[in-house]
Amino acid sequence: MRNFFYDISLKYKYFISLFIITLLSFLIFGVINAVFLRNDYLKQEEESLASRIEQSAALLGYRASMVKYGADIFAFQFADEGYLTEKKEAFTEFPGLYGRYSKEIESSLFSIRNIPSVHSVSLCIDSDIASLYDQDRIYYFGDFTDRKWYQSLAGTKESYVWSYGGIFEDPVNYPHATMLRKIYDRNDLSRVRGVIAIDVLLSTVEADLEAARTEDNGFVLLYDSDYRIISECNVPEMTVDDRNILLAHADSLNLGMTARVELGGKGYLVCALPVSQSDWREVLAVPYSAIREKMRKIYAAIPITLLLILPVIILVSWVMASLVTKPVSELISNMKKAEIGNFDIPIAKYRKDEIGELNKNFNVLLTKISFLLEEQYRLGEEVKSEQLKALQTQINPHFLYNTLDLINILAINNDTARINEAVRALSHFYRLSLNGGAEETTIANEFEHVREYVTIQNLRFDDNVKLITELPEELREVKIPKLCLQPLVENAIYHGILESESEKGTIRVSASAKNGYIYVEVHDDGAGMTEETAASILEKPKNDKGGYGVYNINERIRLAFGNDCGIWYESAVGKGTTASLRIKA
Repeated sequence: MRNFFYDISLKYKYFISLFIITLLSFLIFGVINAVFLRNDYLKQEEESLASRIEQSAALLGYRASMVKYGADIFAFQFADEGYLTEKKEAFTEFPGLYGRYSKEIESSLFSIRNIPSVHSVSLCIDSDIASLYDQDRIYYFGDFTDRKWYQSLAGTKESYVWSYGGIFEDPVNYPHATMLRKIYDRNDLSRVRGVIAIDVLLSTVEADLEAARTEDNGFVLLYDSDYRIISECNVPEMTVDDRNILLAHADSLNLGMTARVELGGKGYLVCALPVSQSDWREVLAVPYSAIREKMRKIYAAIPITLLLILPVIILVSWVMASLVTKPVSELISNMKKAEIGNFDIPIAKYRKDEIGELNKNFNVLLTKISFLLEEQYRLGEEVKSEQLKALQTQINPHFLYNTLDLINILAINNDTARINEAVRALSHFYRLSLNGGAEETTIANEFEHVREYVTIQNLRFDDNVKLITELPEELREVKIPKLCLQPLVENAIYHGILESESEKGTIRVSASAKNGYIYVEVHDDGAGMTEETAASILEKPKNDKGGYGVYNINERIRLAFGNDCGIWYESAVGKGTTASLRIKA
């Protein structure tokens, strides 16, 4: 597999790498997204469950509060009425008294029956009027002592109690939820003279519960403090133990809380809330299977989405691979043409990236080679050899290698400012070296070329070289063969300043015009040299190991301006060296 990857083309390597990275990114994103979606959906489901049961419990509490409010008003008014204490003889002695009292009672009961959700109202009172009343809404209080609601009221200080099946506790014939409110004696508040019983249809309660259930297989139930089931909707069959487990969890839950409960081998998300103005508690449950089914639909959308965008990933990866590797392929093709001697190659389009830099350097190389081939044909093998050596001196690969090593060290030390300075100086140095392909440049450019060279060397040698330039304004645009001064400054640094005891010194580069000539002097205060050594610098090297720099400059100046122009050295050991360059004005 490794050999296969190494052997395929760069285009396919880049395509496969980009495709795998993009695909893995989408897969990782999909997994993370699925986890977050699951958590968010569970949270939303819990919030929805809590919101629905809160609304349903609030509606039930509102109905209970309205019933309680009506019962309170009636109980307070009834306690002040005379018919609660009138004896049976009074009704016999005054026949009209019964009629007046019965109308008042009917009027009060009728107003309570108008309360929403109230089905019927009954009175159980400790009064003789109950034995005379000819309808079934008023009963004698003492006839119900065996009822559970009576015993509950007697055993509590609360004024209210809820029962089921009306005052007769018969849910089959009276499917009601009944609120019973104590009526106290106005003269003795510790004495209970009766109760008012207000019936609410269980079908009304069930409708309110049904509104809280949205899932087809979810259920709702309502129970009281004695764990009696008041009403339920869609409750599945469950054992007594399961029901006890459910109610135990429901007792421990408050608003916004949920619990997972196992009932009959199935998991349910359960939420419970007490109903105000009663001892009821509402329970809402949703099966986890329904939640998981919705999650599966969400999860299924992720691979489907990935499959839909897979062609797009492939297409984009292929296009990107083609765009990136096309210039490289073109460069390789041009190199193969040059390898077989075909130098008639179109210049590649300019780009600002690394590939553009390679193309640029390759174009420069081809231009130089073509030029040298033409010179070889015109001047002969010896002239070609001299030009190649001159080109080698101009390019100076050792200087480039040393500068790149310097930038590498600065990068390791994270010296951003000095990296920026080195890259800027190097870029400007080579731009001036190429000079747009022209063989001549201005003295101002040559001085700038020297400044950039010294800037780079100072980065290497800790600012050991001080450069002073003196260029009159009238000489700035005078033409001079390019790359004439840099080798002179290089010799001043390496064979002058760095060979001195302090390894520090000053180089002064100055230009002047006199008697029809222009002089450029490069003076250093370094170690100096003997007259023999100074004379040997201008001689042609006897081998190909170097030393062509100053010799080639001297030869180029003589060829361009005549034998009365060129380079001269003056030096003394321990006193420094002066290199003088003379050209015609």
